[in-house]
Amino acid sequence: MFVGLLALFAGFIAPYGPDDYDKPYTNQMQPTTVHFIDPETGDLSWPFVYGYTRSFDRNTFAIEYHPNKKETYPIEFFVKGSEYHLFGFIPMDRHLFGVKSPGKVFIFGCDRYGRDIFSRIVWGAQISLTLALMATLVSLLLGCVIGGIAGYVGGWLDNLVMRFIEVIYAIPTLFLLLALRSLLPMDLDPLHVMYAMVLILGLLGWGGLARVVRGSVLSLKTKDHVQAAKVLGFSRRRILFLHILPELYGFILVTVTLAIPANLLITSFLSFLGLGVNDPYVDWGLLLNNAQTAGATGIAQMPWILIPGIFLIVTVVAFNLLGDGVRDVLDPKQE
Repeated sequence: MFVGLLALFAGFIAPYGPDDYDKPYTNQMQPTTVHFIDPETGDLSWPFVYGYTRSFDRNTFAIEYHPNKKETYPIEFFVKGSEYHLFGFIPMDRHLFGVKSPGKVFIFGCDRYGRDIFSRIVWGAQISLTLALMATLVSLLLGCVIGGIAGYVGGWLDNLVMRFIEVIYAIPTLFLLLALRSLLPMDLDPLHVMYAMVLILGLLGWGGLARVVRGSVLSLKTKDHVQAAKVLGFSRRRILFLHILPELYGFILVTVTLAIPANLLITSFLSFLGLGVNDPYVDWGLLLNNAQTAGATGIAQMPWILIPGIFLIVTVVAFNLLGDGVRDVLDPKQE
């Protein structure tokens, strides 16, 4: 639920935009420390951050940032900042928290271009979950419709669909995924790349669901209520979609909750390889790709650039636990 709220209200929660650059804070500035003690009185105060000054280390040839205790910036709520569209269509410029310019608050530090990693993680949650949900929806619709029709009609159509699914699953999914993605030009518009990713994942993910739906339909179409609907003269479409498929809602719900983390990993993997989401958009895979370019030395010096990986792992585990919980609720006897 937490990640879902991040994705839904990304523009409001993130203090900065996904591509907001701050030249004074390049070279991977460390996370900002939030202070709660007044430096003059020593009493508890409203949270604030210090300003920063830059210095150049002649020994390591690195730019270092040091807090400037003469500059304090209180953290404020509902502050005015960069413009965005809430839910994709409501123009806004208010953010949940932040500090007034020229102060900056970087909860998870900055990347080498001076972009706030926390804001990019929040925006990345929106892109990552949206792609995973859309790909799952495409595979769900294809699997239910094709599997349901194949099981209910039977005959040559059933054989054709089953053989086609077997051909798809005979090819390693990773190779097939990379092959389909390689058919697209590398300079394709980033937005079109995301649409293509959803379509590719949807076309590759419907087979397993279709086989199970087909088997369930073969069993359910002999039930008394389905036979009664046939006698009453209901059309095949009405019988399939109103009398058979609704009985599979439990299995479909479990399949969806388990398919979302799988698609989330695949989309992040493609972005990590540089074949998925690209700037100006951002997802967790792209953030990990940026971290990978820093190398082992860079990661050792700036471990906060790996935080997107923690969000990815926690989200995948949470969805899997949710799927297991839903399955146990709907079918307590299943081990």
